[in-house]
Amino acid sequence: MYKKLFWLVIIVFIIYETLVPYFVSIYNYKNQSKQKLVKILNKDNEFILENDRIKIWENTTTIIWINWGKFPVRIKFNNGQKLQDCTNVPQGFILNEKGEYISSYLRYGGTASLFFSEHGIFDYMIIDSTGKERKKGRVVVEGRSFEKKASENHYFKFE
Repeated sequence: MYKKLFWLVIIVFIIYETLVPYFVSIYNYKNQSKQKLVKILNKDNEFILENDRIKIWENTTTIIWINWGKFPVRIKFNNGQKLQDCTNVPQGFILNEKGEYISSYLRYGGTASLFFSEHGIFDYMIIDSTGKERKKGRVVVEGRSFEKKASENHYFKFE
């Protein structure tokens, strides 16, 4: 009787020690912050955004913009105060006197990033070194209280 109980305890302990860390690691992987990369390219005076329309869930994703072009660029959000209230851990962004949330100049390989903690639709522009707006982008952050439109495509049509 005691022998069977002893082996049962050993088997339960082995199963517990092997399966619990596995399920804990899956849980942590699903709940960790993710990153989305937006590449800014420019060739022959034409600016290209790879992944210019991004849809994410609040409190899960950091958006990272990286300049892979030869000209310095900035990223500008016009609704700066709202964006500052809806993001955490900004890297390379400031709220300027015009109420814009704008990055510093990103030279080749330079990055700027934002972690979106609240839902909303955020349009941005890529600005060249002369101050000219070159390319539009959009970040759609969904959340529990975010009202979905009838069509998913509505999110990505620029007004």
